[in-house]
Parts: sequence; structure tokens; C-alpha cells
Amino acid sequence: MVDLSKQTLLDDTPSYERYKIAKEPSQQDVPQLAYEPLCHSVKKRVEMSDYEFEYEPSHYVETICTKIGQGTRDLTLLENRQMCNIPGFDCVQRKTEITFLRRRKGYGLGIWEPYSLAIPSHCECMLPKIE
Repeated sequence: MVDLSKQTLLDDTPSYERYKIAKEPSQQDVPQLAYEPLCHSVKKRVEMSDYEFEYEPSHYVETICTKIGQGTRDLTLLENRQMCNIPGFDCVQRKTEITFLRRRKGYGLGIWEPYSLAIPSHCECMLPKIE
């Protein structure tokens, strides 16, 4: 006759306890991941103001690529070392259309009208498509 009490005990034990590692990893042992963009960029606040109109919102933030692909680059220079410098890939400036409200200055409670503008919004590391 087979003693089933030991088998039942083993079946009731959670699998992580059966295969327990001698040392469980602590927070210090686990590397923390940090993500960096492939293309360098600069953010710039742009005020929307002129002599004729007032705008709402009064400003926007644009993101400009600092290195836009134009063929080969000297990879020995620190300023050209970015992840997108893989041969064939280029940093491409992308734009987004945003809509403001604007009205003529000096007319008191003038009528607000929509005004759209394509602004530089982000950079992408892309491979050119040959057609």
C-alpha cells in the first residue's frame, strides 16, 4: 500500500516554495531601467503675440530636433553621438497641428475665431523608404 499523505502534502505546497531560490533578489540587485530618446531635441516655449491679435492659449511648447539627418556624420565628435546615428537612419522633425483661439486687439469683447498652426512637436528616428 502506498502512503498518499506525503504526495498530498507535496501537492498542497505552492510551486514557488518547492523551487525556492537560495537568495531572493532585493531592490538593490535589480537594475533600474532608464529610457532615453534616440534623437536629441530641445523644448522651447513660444509666446503667441502680435500687434493685431490676442491668442488663447497665449503660448505653446515646441520640440525641435537638434540633429536632423543629412547624410553622413562624423561619429568621432561627441555632439554627433546619438542612438539614431546608425547608418541609414535619420532624425526626422515631426509636426502637429494645434488650434488656438484669436481675436483682434482693441475691439473690447471681439469675436474669438479658430486659428490653426503646424508646430514642431517631436523627433523620430526613421529609416528612409525608397520608392
